[in-house]
Amino acid sequence: GYTDEEVASTNAVGFVPKEHRERLEERMAEVFETGGARIELPVLTKDGSTVPYEFTANRVEHPDGDPRLVGIGRDRTDRKEPKA
Repeated sequence: GYTDEEVASTNAVGFVPKEHRERLEERMAEVFETGGARIELPVLTKDGSTVPYEFTANRVEHPDGDPRLVGIGRDRTDRKEPKA
C-alpha cells in the first residue's frame, strides 16, 4: 500500500517490525562480509499489518567501486509446508 515515493525514501529496515530490525541489520552486514545472505521475517504493510516475507541478497560492486547490496523479496503468505 506504500507509494513509490514512500518506498524510495524509507530505509529497508523501516518496513520491518521493531522486534525484527536487529536481526535484519545483522543479515545485511553479513551480505557485505560474506557476499550473500537469506532471511525470513514479517514486513509491515501501510495499514500496520504484517506479511511473511523471504529475502535473499548479494553484494555487488557499483561502477564507482563501492560495494552495494542487491536483493529480492517475496511474499510467503501462500507457502505450503512440506508433508511429512
